[in-house]
Amino acid sequence: MPAEVRNALYGYGFQDCPRDNTLLLPATLDGVDEGLARIQAAARDLAGHGFGMNVRPAQHLRPNTASSDHHDTETPPMTLPSTPTDPAGRYILGRHVLDLTDRLNAATSYDEAARLADQVLEPTDGLLERLAEFFEAAAEKAKESEHDDGFDLHDDLQDAAATVRALGEDLHVVVDRMQALAHPPRQNQQAAVADHYSTAHSTPHPPAVPSPPSAPARGRTR
Repeated sequence: MPAEVRNALYGYGFQDCPRDNTLLLPATLDGVDEGLARIQAAARDLAGHGFGMNVRPAQHLRPNTASSDHHDTETPPMTLPSTPTDPAGRYILGRHVLDLTDRLNAATSYDEAARLADQVLEPTDGLLERLAEFFEAAAEKAKESEHDDGFDLHDDLQDAAATVRALGEDLHVVVDRMQALAHPPRQNQQAAVADHYSTAHSTPHPPAVPSPPSAPARGRTR
C-alpha cells in the first residue's frame, strides 16, 4: 500500500491491522452510518488521486502472541482507538498525536526519536505547520460571517497561527540536536587540557645524596 494512501486513510480514522497489511475502522464509531460515511469520503478522496479501495467486513482478531516480542520501528502498531477521556474515539487526530507521543516514549534510539520529532517540527509538512494552516483557515471562516465578533475571532486565530509558526522557528534545530545525542559528548578543550595535566606523570627527581659527616676539627691537646 503506498504511503500516501495509508496516510490519507489514517486521516479518516483507519488503523493498522495487527496481522496483515490492511487497515481497519474502529468498532467504537457511532453506528453503521458514521462508518459508511467515512468509507465513502475516503473512497472519493482516493479516487480523486487515482487510487481505489476494497472494503470488506473485518473478522475477529486474536492477539498474535508468536510475534509479541517483535518491534517494528518503522510502522509500529497504533494505540487503542479510544482513551479514558475519549471512550467513543471521536477525537481521531488527537489520538494520532497521542500515538506519536507513545512511539516517542518507546523509542529505543535517539535517531528514532529524532525521526518522530521531525513529524511535528518539519517546517513544510510537519504537524506544527499544518496546525498553523488550520488556524489560518479557521480565521478566514470566522471573517466570512461579517459579524463584529467574527472579525475579532479572525484576529485571535491569526495570532494563534503566528504563535505556532514562531514555536516551530524556535525549535527548528531540535531534530538535529536530538540526533546528536546518539554520539558520545565531546570534551571541551579546557577540560581536556586540565585532564592532561592532572594525569600526566611528572619527571621523577633523583634522590638526594646525603652529605658525608663532617670530620672533627683538629686541634692541640694539652
